[in-house]
Amino acid sequence: MPLVKNEVYKKVLATKEIDLIKPKELKKWFDKIPTTKKPRKATNEHCKVLLIMLYYTGARPGEIVDLKPEDIKLIVLPKTEDSPSVRAYQITFKTLKKGKELRNWLLPKNYLTSYCFAQIKRQHPLQFYFYAFQSKRGAAKNLVKWVNRKTIYVREDGKLYKEELIENKERLYFKKGNLINKYITSLTGLPPYFFRHHRATWMFDKGASIKEIADWKGGKVENVVTYIATTSARKKKQLKYF
Repeated sequence: MPLVKNEVYKKVLATKEIDLIKPKELKKWFDKIPTTKKPRKATNEHCKVLLIMLYYTGARPGEIVDLKPEDIKLIVLPKTEDSPSVRAYQITFKTLKKGKELRNWLLPKNYLTSYCFAQIKRQHPLQFYFYAFQSKRGAAKNLVKWVNRKTIYVREDGKLYKEELIENKERLYFKKGNLINKYITSLTGLPPYFFRHHRATWMFDKGASIKEIADWKGGKVENVVTYIATTSARKKKQLKYF
């Protein structure tokens, strides 16, 4: 894991405590978008999509920007004996991290997620506007490259290729996350990885079991535990046991 420099995130890692951010508080970041230097060609709408999806999923920025219209579907979860039918968005993230190419996540249908759905349908591909996720060798708008250990992955026109990394110096051309990570941190004061801890903790505080969070995230139970921190509300509840 890279060296953590952000003081808020360092505190979360050190104390295992986190302050939860309510959805309505996203507005203060939306208001800052016009006055914060954006990635080249990105509009205010693109930046809002990035922030909303990051807030609700805690996914890697590269996975969010790589979303296509067909990767988001409005589905209906049928009615059961103990719950009514529910409409939700199914998000398919593509990643080769840890050997998994596809992950299906469910998000609630609300005004924020519906906004993302509409924008991605209308302004695809987002990666064209976020130049930090393109090759620095002047790639076409549908070409994205990134490095995972000793392999270079290339997604071009929806097709996935991979090739061996021959020289370490080639890594310099494929650090797609650095610029966009800096933008998110400058806008919110928080690094992207913070939001993974935030989402797992939020779900746990709402009553989700660790197994349910792991199933939602598509990971192992033992890995999810590390993302769950303590909140002030949960600390107050602990006092009733004394």
